[in-house]
Amino acid sequence: MNYKIKYLITYISLAIASPLIFSQSETDLTKKKDTSGWIALPFASYSPETEWAFGVAGLYYFHTMENPLPDSRSSNIISAIQYTTKKQFLVELDYDFYFSNEDYRFYGYAAYSKFPFSFFGIGNDTKEEDEENYTPKYISFINTLLKKIHSSSRGGIYTGVRLDLRHDNIIEKETGRMLDTANVSGSNGGSIAGLGITANLDTRDNTFTSTSGEFVDVQLNFYSSQLIGEFGFNNFALDARKYFGFDVLNSHHVFAAQFSAKHATGDVPFYLLPTFGGKFDMRGIFTGRFRDKNSYFLQAEYRFPVYWIIGMVVFGGTAQAAPEVSKFSFNGTKFAYGLGIRLNVIPSEGISLRADFGFSNGEGQLYLGFGEAF
Repeated sequence: MNYKIKYLITYISLAIASPLIFSQSETDLTKKKDTSGWIALPFASYSPETEWAFGVAGLYYFHTMENPLPDSRSSNIISAIQYTTKKQFLVELDYDFYFSNEDYRFYGYAAYSKFPFSFFGIGNDTKEEDEENYTPKYISFINTLLKKIHSSSRGGIYTGVRLDLRHDNIIEKETGRMLDTANVSGSNGGSIAGLGITANLDTRDNTFTSTSGEFVDVQLNFYSSQLIGEFGFNNFALDARKYFGFDVLNSHHVFAAQFSAKHATGDVPFYLLPTFGGKFDMRGIFTGRFRDKNSYFLQAEYRFPVYWIIGMVVFGGTAQAAPEVSKFSFNGTKFAYGLGIRLNVIPSEGISLRADFGFSNGEGQLYLGFGEAF
């Protein structure tokens, strides 16, 4: 089968990357709980839309307690900077902080981007030949504050609020194509402002690489066009995950499963419609390949050690998008599958580097990142 590889990301040099990784992990291989540490990794990529792109990604982890317990969760900051030979730019920052013995959690995402993307239309049956390129310039801030209202032997139940602010400007699009001629909400960009409520059950043993426990998150978000926002819509999101750890021949294996469903109503800009695909879910499907006011995906993976700090993962999933829940059908199901390699560089914190190669409908995608996909 002739697989087409898009956005192929490769290491610039293992010789360059290795000192940055292992200089921070020599003591970690003893599985001693450290209070902080970091990883940095340069990378390069190529695609017709960006030409050559170069960047660096980094992760810094720490504990808010001076003497963290062996099972305490670490706070972390993950950042990435990317620049292309077409003068495109991307800066991303993810952060996750635990305070007061994990009674409070504050996490979020901030980004500034001038980067090309692909639009295939709206719906579950869009065609590959409908692909058109556009370049949005946007700034985004998403923040969530949670308070633990019930404790369990590990983790507990949290509730809180969510703030979502974003401004987009579509600076380039193809003349005569859908975003230029059709009445697509958000085709010229705009601002959104949303407030939401969220609740979750979190008993995972580790947020980077979960090997046991469960995570169930429910969100209800409201976006208004009356103040600084230009679009009025609401969305609902459910994310449910379960992890099963077990031993095979004196080595620890993990089976993980995740179900996610999203529902939106109102005037939703096309780039915020429920969708799936990318480095976290349905790996093998291009991010935003299918989008509509309703979507779901179900995925699972099997993780197992190979040698020393090296592990492997096999994964697969199904997904679908539809204008209404009643329009979901078996014939519309999308499938994705693949395998990945893990380098468990900081075992004491469950922090690993991952490279996943996913397939769907005769195409392949390669993803790099920190920690597991889910």
